[in-house]
Amino acid sequence: MNIIKSVKVANFRVHKRFELVTDKMTTLVTGGNGSGKTSLIEALYISLRGKSFRSADKDILQKGRQFYRIETLFCGGERVIVKYTEGKKEFELGGKKHRRLPKKNRQPIVLFEPSNLNLIHNSPASRRDFFDNLISQIDEPYAEAVHKYKKSLKQRNNLLKKDLATPENLFAWNVMLARYGTEIVLKRKFFVSEINELLTKTYQDIAKNHDEVKIVYENTEVDETKYLKLLESSFSKDNVVKNTTFGPHRDDFLFNFNRQLANNVASRGENRTIVLALKFIEAEIIMKYLNKQPIVLLDDIFSELDESRQKSLLKNFKTHQIIITSVKPPKGMKSDVNICN
Repeated sequence: MNIIKSVKVANFRVHKRFELVTDKMTTLVTGGNGSGKTSLIEALYISLRGKSFRSADKDILQKGRQFYRIETLFCGGERVIVKYTEGKKEFELGGKKHRRLPKKNRQPIVLFEPSNLNLIHNSPASRRDFFDNLISQIDEPYAEAVHKYKKSLKQRNNLLKKDLATPENLFAWNVMLARYGTEIVLKRKFFVSEINELLTKTYQDIAKNHDEVKIVYENTEVDETKYLKLLESSFSKDNVVKNTTFGPHRDDFLFNFNRQLANNVASRGENRTIVLALKFIEAEIIMKYLNKQPIVLLDDIFSELDESRQKSLLKNFKTHQIIITSVKPPKGMKSDVNICN
């Protein structure tokens, strides 16, 4: 397991300069709202995954500064330096510079944000993003398929919006959408099946009851040939609404709780327990497919969980390196670092 020893940031959001030492299994960072706790989680995420989970680099750069810099040191001596200047980001590893973080240096992460706890009630887009991010960590070709699908979708929609679309000039983009869209749907179905095999048991282990939970992936069942024909037949409708009305960008992931829609029948605590179970399963699946223990980043969620769920969270991730941010220490924990406003 690759343990993070420290992370230093400069001109990164509210931090002119700051160093966080994390050379142990659990590190708790406390501080008031707006003190920059989440920014440290974000800096680690960029070092480990290559991009922010929050916003564009230009929005991260401290106002009036020319660059931002992140330096993450691992206990084995490895170092990742990220520098953003003049609109360009650069990664330095072992003395070599890269425009993107090399795939072999990307570390698996389980990121838990307060917004995750509302996953079941959130928009279909937020659920698609949640599952796409999870699968992309495990399956690099899936991440590439999502990237190419979104790029092709943007081009097709641009033609529709500008009233330049014809069946002929949409054909090439239809082919791309059919190819990558089919791959996305098949892999989503596969991983939802994997998650469902573990979901009820994991939920019951946390809740100490016999409730059943299942994810239903709502999509149109088509192969690549049928997908292409559906895109072609939807031209008239798409041309009226100026958007692509069919594809995995419109699919949804619904949660059933005791064979009813969780959004209708599950309590707030039950919904949060489902999300906790999902995060535990995410770590298990990462271990299964990558044979690596993910680093766990818990951003300001303890105030949103009761004591029993807090304990379950720490228990299930006890073999992982965990970096936690919180306004104040949870019961039974002491702050390792306090950031003053």
